[in-house]
Amino acid sequence: MLNKKIILITGGGNGLGLGMVDVFVSLGAFVIAVDIDEKAAAKLQKYNRLKQSVDFVRVDISSSSEVLQLKNYIVDKYHYIDGLVNNAAKMHSAGFFDSTLEEFDSVINLNLKSVFYMSQAFSKLMSENRKGAIVNVSSTHTKATLPGHEIYAACKAGIAGLTRSMALSLGKHGVRVNTLSPGLIETDKIVKHINSTPGLTKAYSQMSPTNQNNSVADVANVAAFLLSDNARAINGADIVVDQGESVQAYNIEQFGICVRENARCE
Repeated sequence: MLNKKIILITGGGNGLGLGMVDVFVSLGAFVIAVDIDEKAAAKLQKYNRLKQSVDFVRVDISSSSEVLQLKNYIVDKYHYIDGLVNNAAKMHSAGFFDSTLEEFDSVINLNLKSVFYMSQAFSKLMSENRKGAIVNVSSTHTKATLPGHEIYAACKAGIAGLTRSMALSLGKHGVRVNTLSPGLIETDKIVKHINSTPGLTKAYSQMSPTNQNNSVADVANVAAFLLSDNARAINGADIVVDQGESVQAYNIEQFGICVRENARCE
């Protein structure tokens, strides 16, 4: 689906972003993976050893000046891109009365402002060729969240709103913009957490009607579709990828009991 397309991914060195690199490369894309973690470069070397081209660039995307530097680098080296995935984000979980303004600013800068910086810079580049696609990674936290996730949920809701407005503004320039809203994803970090906490395996699986959780590839494959020409009719949409978690009411208190007591949660 992505044969010979140049795709730029933020947060491409870890978790979902790294999974997207894997899927996109397997579908024929050339991937530019951006991450603030310099250790990510070593993880991405395997693709080049297999002659599957991945370019790693260390960038702090919460800095508008570094985003501009990234754009200049890509224009000089590749001249254009076909797609952008705004994936990089950090989770914030703290009591509502305990969260500080500094924490708020830090999370907003990375999770929301960076989406604006990156999209503004690279949609303009794509518009010059009158073709391109942007996928903004939001979350099901915009629809149903948990106590202590107020700042994170606000960022993800902001992304969904920004996407709709961008789709309206950029459509006439040939650039499609969609939101991808995953539920729980079994990244390496989440799997380690589940395995170390009695009761979580059963509890998490029962969060969805399918009794299973998203793999990284499950979500990455949907992102690949949205970036591809097969999705040319989809613009301004919010695609929920959560195994059906968000279609059912969930009792948070009962979920907590299940986790603490390793109960059956039936």
